[in-house]
Amino acid sequence: MKLFYRVVLALLVAAACFLVVRYPIAPDAGEALEVIADPVLSLFTEQEGGFSRERLNERQRLIYDAMYQSVEQSISSVTIPVSGHTSSDIEAALFALLYDNPQFFWVDFSECSYSIDSNGTSILFTYLYSGDKLAEMNRRLDAALSGILSDVNAQRFSNDYDKAVYVHDYIAASCEYDRNLSSPDKHTVYGALVSQRAVCDGYAHAFRMVLERLSIECYYVPGEAEGPNGVEGHAWNIVNLDGKYTSVDLTWNDMDSYLFEDISAGSDVTSHTFFGLSDEELRKTHVVDVNFPYPLPKAVDFNWFDKYGVAGPTMESIAESAAGILIGNLDKSTPYVEICLTDRAVFHEFMETYSGEIIDAANAQLSDAGRNERFISEMNCFVTNADRGCILILGSFDVVE
Repeated sequence: MKLFYRVVLALLVAAACFLVVRYPIAPDAGEALEVIADPVLSLFTEQEGGFSRERLNERQRLIYDAMYQSVEQSISSVTIPVSGHTSSDIEAALFALLYDNPQFFWVDFSECSYSIDSNGTSILFTYLYSGDKLAEMNRRLDAALSGILSDVNAQRFSNDYDKAVYVHDYIAASCEYDRNLSSPDKHTVYGALVSQRAVCDGYAHAFRMVLERLSIECYYVPGEAEGPNGVEGHAWNIVNLDGKYTSVDLTWNDMDSYLFEDISAGSDVTSHTFFGLSDEELRKTHVVDVNFPYPLPKAVDFNWFDKYGVAGPTMESIAESAAGILIGNLDKSTPYVEICLTDRAVFHEFMETYSGEIIDAANAQLSDAGRNERFISEMNCFVTNADRGCILILGSFDVVE
C-alpha cells in the first residue's frame, strides 16, 4: 500500500509541474509592472540627496537618474525603455536635474530635446563643452572650490551663519555682474567662481554649491523680482542656517550688480540688505516661479543686521558694533559698514544731517588698540533699502604719524 501511495503522489506532483509550465500563473498588473521595471531601474544608478529629486514620483526619478548618469559621463543621449512617460514627467525631471546639480555647468538645459514612443523615452543633451576643454574647466572649478573651502576652514567659524556670510561676501566681492550678458558661462557656477562674471542664476548656483560642500542645506529658487528695470526673471536661495530657513539674494547684495549700478563703491564692497529675509519680507519684491513644482521650506527672518548688532532705533544703540565691523574692513579697497536704523524719523534725520557716532567710536577703538589708523569724517552714505532703513557707509582713513 505504501508503494501505491508513493506512486500516486509522484504522479500528482508531475502533473502539477506540467500544468505550471504549460499554463503559468499570470501576475496581477502591479506585479507585472514591477517585473518589467526592476531590470530597467538597475540600468541607472539611483541618486540621493537632491531636494528636487526627492519630490519627483517614481517614474520621474527614473528619468532623472538616467539623465544624471548620462550628463555625468557627457553622453549625448539616453533612452529609457519604459513606455508611458509624459512630457510633464520629462520636464519635471529635467528641471529637477538643473536645480539639484550646479556642477553640470556644461549642459545647455534650454536646448535639450526629447521624444516619446512605444519603445520608451529618448532624451538628447546639448553640451557647451566637452573633451579636454571640459576636463580643464572642471579642474579649474575644483581648484576654485578648494580655495574657498580652505579659506572658510581657516577662519574656524563656530556656526553655519558665519560660514554662509563669509561665502556670500567672497562671491559678491570676486564676481562681477555681467550687465552686458557677454559671458558664455553667465548662468553657471563656473561663470561665478572661475570666470567671475555671471548673472543671478550663476550667483545662486555658486552659493548653493559652496554651501552644500560645507554641509549647509541650501536651495536654488527661480522666479521673478521687481528691480530698477521692472519685473525680470531672477534666482536666489533659501538656506538652513543653524536650524532656521531664511532667504538670501546674493545678486542683489552685490554692489557691482545692476541694482547698484550707480554706486562706484569698488568690487569688494558687499551689501547685506537681502541676507536673511523672511518669506513675507521677500514677497515685497520677489515672486517664486509659478511653475516651480515643489513646496519650499518656509523662510523666517534671520537678517544680517540683527545678527551682528547693527540694527537699532538710534545711532547710539549700534555705533560700537558698527565701528567694530568698519575696523574689520580696513583691509578692503574701501572700508565700509552697513547699518539698519529701524526708527523712520532717525533714519531720515541721519540722511539729512550725517552724524559721526560710528566714526568717533571706530577711532576710539583704534586708539585703545594702539593702532595708528584713523577714519576721517568725510564718508559717503548710500541708501540700500529705504523701506527698512538700511544705509551703506563708505569711509576712508588716514595714518596718524
